[in-house]
Amino acid sequence: MSPLIHQLVAAMPDVNVYPHDVVVPITPKLRGRSFFPGGCGLFGGVAQRLADRPIMLVGQDFGTLDYWNGLNTDDESWQGTWTSLRKMLLEVEVDPRNCFFTNVLLGVRRSGSIDGPSPALRCPDYVSACSEYVKEQVGIVQPSVVVALGKVPTILLARCFGLTRSLSAPTEDDSKNATFEQIDNEGLQFRESVSLSSSRTFAFGSSVHPDRFWLNYRHRHWPEKKTRGKPCHDLIWQEIRRASGR
Repeated sequence: MSPLIHQLVAAMPDVNVYPHDVVVPITPKLRGRSFFPGGCGLFGGVAQRLADRPIMLVGQDFGTLDYWNGLNTDDESWQGTWTSLRKMLLEVEVDPRNCFFTNVLLGVRRSGSIDGPSPALRCPDYVSACSEYVKEQVGIVQPSVVVALGKVPTILLARCFGLTRSLSAPTEDDSKNATFEQIDNEGLQFRESVSLSSSRTFAFGSSVHPDRFWLNYRHRHWPEKKTRGKPCHDLIWQEIRRASGR
């Protein structure tokens, strides 16, 4: 693995912060296309060499223990998220080789479904530790823009970066989580300048999850820009591309 990955692994929280009845800790084993922490976080795998990775795409988590155990040391499957994610990035004219792929929650779910809000969301100390680690990732990867993929990552990152105080922490009960209507009413579509230190700023964007791309973009709206639905989704990604410099 690259020095970047070694830095990220070295900065990971102690395993004692994991609720072990719910989440199993993992560190990277996949050398090909994969999300961190299961792999290198690069679309081109460990063979990819980039001077920088201006866009950090942040999903919820790496899935379940069964999914993790079924993976070899090559790529994550083209099925599911990677297929829809690549399609969405092509649609919004973003080269996946310019991205670092990671998750806001560490480890894998011990059991249950690979989809939907994680059961670990009911463990506030763990969620807090993961949120603090996101800041470590931003400091190490140094993206120009951080993009949340879906509602749960959007709320967790917005709270982590101090962009919202009114949206409640997400739970595993999706019916109690904020909708994109509420997220957009908070002005979380895109923020130009986020600061975690006096010397480092980056932009923040909120996207629908690629697996829900064709279903959920119609719920997006941007009152200040007087746009809604697909044009709103496209405008958010236009701002993301601009902020990334790519």
